[in-house]
Amino acid sequence: MAKALEQLPLSYQENSGQKMRLQGLKKRYQELTDKLTVFLNSGNSICWMEKRENGRLALCAVPMELEQILFRDIWSRPIPVIITSGTMSVRGDFGHFKRMTGISFAALSRIMETSKPSPFDFQSNGLFYIPERMPFPNIRDDRYIQAIMEEIVQIVSATHGHTLILFTSYWLMERVFYGLKEQLSDYPLFLMGRGRLDVISSFRRSGNGVLFASDSAGEGIDLAGDILSSLIVVKLPFPVPDPVMEYQRNLYEDFDLYRRDTIIPEMLIKLRQWFGRGIRREKDTAVFSILDSRASLRGRYRAEILNTLPTMPVTDRLMDVADFIIRKKADSYFMDKENAIA
Repeated sequence: MAKALEQLPLSYQENSGQKMRLQGLKKRYQELTDKLTVFLNSGNSICWMEKRENGRLALCAVPMELEQILFRDIWSRPIPVIITSGTMSVRGDFGHFKRMTGISFAALSRIMETSKPSPFDFQSNGLFYIPERMPFPNIRDDRYIQAIMEEIVQIVSATHGHTLILFTSYWLMERVFYGLKEQLSDYPLFLMGRGRLDVISSFRRSGNGVLFASDSAGEGIDLAGDILSSLIVVKLPFPVPDPVMEYQRNLYEDFDLYRRDTIIPEMLIKLRQWFGRGIRREKDTAVFSILDSRASLRGRYRAEILNTLPTMPVTDRLMDVADFIIRKKADSYFMDKENAIA
C-alpha cells in the first residue's frame, strides 16, 4: 500500500489544470505514508484494528514505551508543571497516575504532591445505599436482571424520581429501560444512547425524571440542584479489556499484582468520577447507590470503595433512603410529573 501511494502522484502531469490537485494529492499521500510507516516498523508499538461507530475500520497504534516518551518530552524538561484533578489519586495515593503518565521516572526531588478531601459535606448531605440481597452481576442471568429492575423501581420510588442510573453495558441499559417503562410511568423516563447528549437537557427540564445512561454521562456533566438527587451505579465500572491493557497485562507474571496495580485503581477512579455527578454545590443533597454485590458487606471490593469515596453514612435499608429524602428536600421537590414538565 505504501509503495502504491508513492507511485500515485507520478500518474499526474504538472500542468496548469492539475497542479493544485497534484499538490493536494502529494500532501495526502505523505500523511498516509507516515501513518503506514508506524505499522511497517511496529516493533516498538502496540498495533490493532478496530471498528468505529460509523462502521469504518481503523488501524490504531500506541508506543509500547509511552510513559518513557512522555517523561522525555514533557517531565524531563526543567519547566515547572502543575497538574490538578478531582480524581487523580486512589485513596490519596498518586502512584497509579504517576506510572501511567511517566512521572514516576522523574527525580523525587522534583515532585510535590498533596491530596485534599472534598469541600462538600457528604457526611450530612449524602447517603450511601448498598443492598445486601443482590446476586453476583451476570447479564446472562435473568435472576440478576430481575433483581436490578426491582431495586431500581424501589429506589426511584423512595427518591421520587430525580435519578441518574449509570450502566456499563448498553444491552443491559436498554433491557432494563424497556422492562421498566410501565412500572415507572409516573416519572419522565429518558434513554441516553451513544452520543445522545441532547437527552441530558430534556432530563434537566423534566424536574423529576429518570435518566438511563452509560459511561459518557458519568463524567464532565453538571446536574446541580435537585434534578439529580439519586445516583445509581448498576455495576462497578471495571475497565473494558483493550489491546493496550492486554499488553500491560503481559508485563506482569502475577495477575493479582496486575489487578492491584491497574484494574482496581482504574475502577476506583472511574467510580469517583461517577459519584462526582451527585453533589455539585454546597447545598446539594443526594443518595448514592451501588447495586453490585461486590460492594456489599461480604463483597471483595467494599473496603477499597469506602476508603476511596467521600465519607458518608452507609445503609442497606430502603426506608433510610426515603427518610433521607423527606428530611433533606423542600416541599417543591415532591412535585408530580405534570407540574415538573410545566
